[in-house]
Amino acid sequence: MRGVRSPQTVDWYQRRLRSLINFVGQEYQLEQVTIGDLRRWRASLAERTTRYDNHPSKPQEEGGLSSWTLYGYVRCARSFFRWIEREGLMAKNIAERFELPKRSKIPRKGIADNVADKIVAQALAKDPRDYAIVMFLADTAARVGGVVKLRLADLDLVAGRATVVEKGAGGHGLGRTVFLGPEAVRAMHTWLAIRPDVGDDHVFLGMRGSLTTSGIYQILKRLAREAGCEGYGWNPHNWRHAAARSMLQRGASLAYVSQILGHSDIEVTARFYATFAVDELQAAHVKYSRFTTEVKNETVSDGGGIVCGDWPALPSISSPDPAGRTQNVARRA
Repeated sequence: MRGVRSPQTVDWYQRRLRSLINFVGQEYQLEQVTIGDLRRWRASLAERTTRYDNHPSKPQEEGGLSSWTLYGYVRCARSFFRWIEREGLMAKNIAERFELPKRSKIPRKGIADNVADKIVAQALAKDPRDYAIVMFLADTAARVGGVVKLRLADLDLVAGRATVVEKGAGGHGLGRTVFLGPEAVRAMHTWLAIRPDVGDDHVFLGMRGSLTTSGIYQILKRLAREAGCEGYGWNPHNWRHAAARSMLQRGASLAYVSQILGHSDIEVTARFYATFAVDELQAAHVKYSRFTTEVKNETVSDGGGIVCGDWPALPSISSPDPAGRTQNVARRA
């Protein structure tokens, strides 16, 4: 599927399918795999006590797989066998009845404001390049893949815009526009003024040419350690999560944020970001409920309750009383 799906997507499928192959045994022929094998494989994954086994960039850790990771493994197998059937390599899709596990509620993600502020301050004091990287991530909500691919011609700092090319089918993702505020623009100008001319038009350079995704991870890790924030969610994608939540908290619509993030479907945005803490929900209620608007000319009744003279009158409906006469009663929800 290379050339149709991005290399990252192909690798994602390969790592998960390799787990299935290792479980059933490499001597197994495809047509020998049964729904029972798939369910036993799922059970073995659910019972694991470590995570990140054979991960390309993360060390193995104690602790089992999350419900979302388990869901991804099962979804991968279902997609694979559906494709096998479509290609005519098997007469029947054996994974058709392979049940997807339930997923827990998505935890709120995003670097905390106080942690982000410390890392931003450290980058500002440390290095103009690092500060520009951090501000670009924090302000544009771009994926780290788009940051490492960013080229000089992609910048329009006068307009406060940049074009990033992120993930996409076949690795040929379409460019999308992201936006930079005044401080991010200033940070970019400061970096570009001292950026070495080495014959490489990538915006962000390291000692050996353009920075890689791993290089940006290492920069953020070092800044977090120097700022005393190591272990507090400093990874590049958490800056994207934080930018999205910040925009929503400030009143941006879900549709607007979805387009800013480059999501193909607003349901993806809703799934990951339309979850709020209790205090956020209460603040929204205070702001938007018709019954929390300012009440003028309040008076206190004899019973001690507040009589709200300026509340809008509720619509009335006609309802018969027990004797058959019609009386007006306040409409109740």
